[in-house]
Amino acid sequence: MMDEKEITISFKDIFFRVLLKWRWIIISAVLFAVLANCYGIYKDYRSNSKIVASDKKSDQLLAQVESAKKPLSEKEIVDAINAVQTYKKYDTIYKRLEEHVDNSILSHIDYTHTPTGELQFFVDEHYEVEYPVIEKQKYGEDIAIAYAEILNNENTYEELEELLGVDSIYIRELITVTTLGNYIDIIITGENKEQCGIIQDYYLNKVSEVKKQLNGLFPAFDLNVVADDFYYAFNEDVYTKQWKKNSDLNSYRTSCLNIQSGMSSEQKTLFDAELNYRNAIESENSVSDAEVEHTESNISFIHKKLILAGFIGGAFLVCLIVVVNYLLTPVIRVKENVSLDLNQNVLGTLWMELNKKKFLKFVDEWIIRAFNNKERLFSYANRIEMICASIRIGMEKEELKKVYITGASEKNKSVVADIEASLKEFCSVESGTSVLYDPESLKKMSASDSVIFVENIGDSKTEEVIKELELAEQSKVSVLGFVLLQ
Repeated sequence: MMDEKEITISFKDIFFRVLLKWRWIIISAVLFAVLANCYGIYKDYRSNSKIVASDKKSDQLLAQVESAKKPLSEKEIVDAINAVQTYKKYDTIYKRLEEHVDNSILSHIDYTHTPTGELQFFVDEHYEVEYPVIEKQKYGEDIAIAYAEILNNENTYEELEELLGVDSIYIRELITVTTLGNYIDIIITGENKEQCGIIQDYYLNKVSEVKKQLNGLFPAFDLNVVADDFYYAFNEDVYTKQWKKNSDLNSYRTSCLNIQSGMSSEQKTLFDAELNYRNAIESENSVSDAEVEHTESNISFIHKKLILAGFIGGAFLVCLIVVVNYLLTPVIRVKENVSLDLNQNVLGTLWMELNKKKFLKFVDEWIIRAFNNKERLFSYANRIEMICASIRIGMEKEELKKVYITGASEKNKSVVADIEASLKEFCSVESGTSVLYDPESLKKMSASDSVIFVENIGDSKTEEVIKELELAEQSKVSVLGFVLLQ
């Protein structure tokens, strides 16, 4: 009859079934939106609780400080507190230096094989000695100095920062701009040849822009490129700077470690307590005024992003459940499951009236009309007449006298009664419940010439329909077709 591993699926019908669950979609979306917003409020509350807990922690540490002072003299207390201040000063400098060394490009360059780019320009002011001798001022050196100031200013390094994606403070370490007479020298060190090339290209373009600015300030001049080179070389300047940074770093680290030397055990206890207390205070103060206002003063009761995410998530969850249920539930989904998969005749499709008590029933009616407008052109009574006409034609062709009406679903009694009433004038007709569970119904079907199965789309199980067809075949009863209800 039908390979159970193969089913006909209509994406249009899936979308239709999803839309019919619009009530559940809205309820779920609203529920998840509310839950998501409550989660946001809960997070705000937790943040507020952390601030309060932090305050309590600093109070506890202050109590430890006061307790540590008791066995000490006034001078010992002052010495320990001053030591903490000195330690904090050195530690701050050390951390700043450590961060700089970690992020600095210069600190990680191999000074024995340093990628180096070199640019040299000459300011040609076209100076000529004229006879008789007339004093004429030379501006070449001034022009070179003006170039150097612009090529080495903050705006230039900010442009390079945007170009390289590296903080300008680290780019400054890579570039040296000097002048000698009419000459401008730019020495560039970098991580690799590519980085040096980017900076060189930038300066070649930059000097052209600067020339336009200086043309109005100085007499006519030309800027000639004397050198545009790249090479690898031992760089003593890089070595010296790296050595100095590491030396300063080690010096401050050693100073921090030696702060407590010479202290008594009681002073060290006070030192540790005071240091912990100051660290806790700094941690609390690191929260900005805006964050404090947000966490301490105001807990937001509306979280738009979370509400939107919850709304979409809730709607998606219902849609997913409907689709999965549609695909996994073994029932008659569309009429093609009968006409194609079971290879049986579909006598007609009937649309049952919607429950009058349904909330906003007109929305369901609009969805049904939008997807099945052609099938709803005729009234229920007209559809019954057309189905019965098809039955009569089938019986006349096969010369059948008696027909039995049954089905696997219990929701089709009224339709079965309407078809039975319409056929009584034409032939002998009987109806009954499912032949799978009612022996009397099976006996009546066996005594008939033909059978009509009335099934509900989305309710009648495919396995039961197949068994009904097998029983009809065993009873040698002709199957005239199926009437499908939805």
